[in-house]
Amino acid sequence: MELLNHLTKRLKPTASSYRSHCQQSAEIFGNAVKTSSKEFLHEGIDLIKKPTGYRALQFILDSAGSSVWAGHSGVKFLATLAGNKGHPDVEKLDSTHHYILNKVICGKPLDPNTIPPQHIFGAIYNELKYAHHHRDYQSFLECPAITPTIVLISGVFNEFFKTAAFERGTGHLARKYGFEYIAPRVHGAKGISYNQQLLADQLYDYIRLNPGKKLWLIAYSKGGVDALHFLKKNREFANQHICGFSSIAAPILGTNHLDHRFIRLANKVHRYKDTSVYQSLDKRFDLLAKEFQQAFSKRYQGNWFKRNHTKLPQKMFYTSIALQAEWHESHIWMMLAKLLFPCRSVNDGIVDVLHAQFPAYFKATNLGVVNGHHLIGARSTFYSQEALIEAHIIFMHYMKMI
Repeated sequence: MELLNHLTKRLKPTASSYRSHCQQSAEIFGNAVKTSSKEFLHEGIDLIKKPTGYRALQFILDSAGSSVWAGHSGVKFLATLAGNKGHPDVEKLDSTHHYILNKVICGKPLDPNTIPPQHIFGAIYNELKYAHHHRDYQSFLECPAITPTIVLISGVFNEFFKTAAFERGTGHLARKYGFEYIAPRVHGAKGISYNQQLLADQLYDYIRLNPGKKLWLIAYSKGGVDALHFLKKNREFANQHICGFSSIAAPILGTNHLDHRFIRLANKVHRYKDTSVYQSLDKRFDLLAKEFQQAFSKRYQGNWFKRNHTKLPQKMFYTSIALQAEWHESHIWMMLAKLLFPCRSVNDGIVDVLHAQFPAYFKATNLGVVNGHHLIGARSTFYSQEALIEAHIIFMHYMKMI
């Protein structure tokens, strides 16, 4: 009864909600200004000491990105002061939601025939997201102590960002709860074979230096495809050292976006792959990034998964989360992506919902679809990364996966 009364408080906005929203926005704005200023100074000094064209370009890109982050945070803070909450005060609650949370908090099992995994995860995530946005609300959910090292694997063009995808949220939780995480280097614009070898080099080294440690891969976007290919090629290593794989908005089965008529037209150049001119240029420039496209191609990646799913490691769990966002709910870059590459299927701006989940013929746990555009993994987003990652941890622990 105490838990039920506690949960129903969410239906009644408190007088301190406004103060809570203002405090949160002020913290985000302050962090953006402090971090951006420190990085601007550090990188400026490095550029003066070793001036190169590449460093100058990187300094300009980083400065522009930091300015946008700080400016956006400032506008958000002012809007909050003016009374704009930016998110609904009340999440949709019902008796099933209360029932699930009660079972999870008490550590009691739920009948999978009546309560599927995506409903359990959804209830946990809903609760944590609400608590994240409402500082005056204290959730009864507790993040358990976990022993696996979380491995964050980033996706496309992550080089443009200062941190790995979801590192802001994961780093905050790691400091708060004392678990370990790493973010191995991958190249967002390179192909699958290149990145799976990068992952192998770094993860083998990590286990060599940390014998007995287990790894939990949390892969975002194209990083999920790179990771799946790595797992297939390093099956013995994975079965021994990796406890699970969780994807977020990864094109597990490819995506429809590369079926756009402009891309199909451009790809006709590959008809001339046997010519000396094509081969000479391809060696130098990787014409139209063939390998990069394969990670997102429904034709290539969908067929690859169907042929190779039985060759993936069996002694670990697999989960997936898909994202969805309307064009007006998206980041400006995702708005442009939806405009340039219109797609009838539900998507997050880049990856289709159906293709971001494991197919029925593969033993995996699909955790459902959450609202969010494809760039919610960036550190500058106002999206609650902390709630999404913590929901994964609590769910996996409750389901006895970790």
